[in-house]
Amino acid sequence: MLKELGQIVRTLIPSIVTPPKQTSQAYRETVHTTSRTTPPQRTTEQAREEEDTPKVFPLLRLARGLGLQLDMENQRICREHLSAPFTYHFDSIDNLTHQEREAATANLLAARFILDQQLVEWTPELERLPINQTPAYQKKDVPSSYGERLPRLVPTSTREQLEHNLKAQGKTLLHEPFSAHFDIIFALEVGKYFHIMTVEDAKLCNLDRERIIADARYMLFYQSYKIKPTKETHPWGKARHYITTEGLGATRAILLPDFDINASREDGFAAIVSRDYLLAVEPNSPEDRDAAKQWCINTAQEAQLQERYPHQFTLIGLSIDDAIADIEDNS
Repeated sequence: MLKELGQIVRTLIPSIVTPPKQTSQAYRETVHTTSRTTPPQRTTEQAREEEDTPKVFPLLRLARGLGLQLDMENQRICREHLSAPFTYHFDSIDNLTHQEREAATANLLAARFILDQQLVEWTPELERLPINQTPAYQKKDVPSSYGERLPRLVPTSTREQLEHNLKAQGKTLLHEPFSAHFDIIFALEVGKYFHIMTVEDAKLCNLDRERIIADARYMLFYQSYKIKPTKETHPWGKARHYITTEGLGATRAILLPDFDINASREDGFAAIVSRDYLLAVEPNSPEDRDAAKQWCINTAQEAQLQERYPHQFTLIGLSIDDAIADIEDNS
């Protein structure tokens, strides 16, 4: 299946041509008249100092970015009229270290999913029907036969909190492991809420576990192939920074090795940096692999210091042949 997905990537990614920029006469005149008063550019040293200055991340900002509010007096995380408890004690809520942000991210994500599960108006019919059931006049508006549910890569502690909450309601979370620090859950956006798939809900939809997992992966793949990374070239090879803001940056690690087919062909590496940031490196040759690996580790760990929602640092070795061999061994 990985070989087939790799072929799909190569055939579906469009060639984008950027048209030449045009400026109006008024704009050109404005530039001409103001060019003499343009402030001096920052020096390289000044730019580096700004980049090295740690960002300030209050706990309130982290919560707000996930659609949550905080009740610090009662140690509760709130969403509308519901709340869930903190599971981590913070010495200071004004400026969290990246380790504290990592713990807060796991705690806040769990609260968001737990509270949304109680607020969402979900019915089994939503699994294979468009949420907005209006006539489709364009091909892009035709609902997917795979549904709209996507996988979400979450810290193991997030999964444990969500699983514990659902168990208290007599339900079993449908999930699968990814690594020692991460698990995959399956979420459907219904309006402004997430519905997390449980074993009991899957039975109501007449969908087995294997189909839910496969369909969610297909949906993530088709949602992700247009993502354009920021690229860098180094003496040892190439680096690609996949940074998005919809909360699926790290989740695309489950599409590897096919998600970055070139890095995989060269036995490169990928690193999970944060909820929104996946880094991949492509060495020029086998002799450059160690240098590419070390650069990937250093860059990812430095980037974590500036990320709002950092995850546990995880390095992933990429090799198409190894991945296919693992699949064949498990089949």
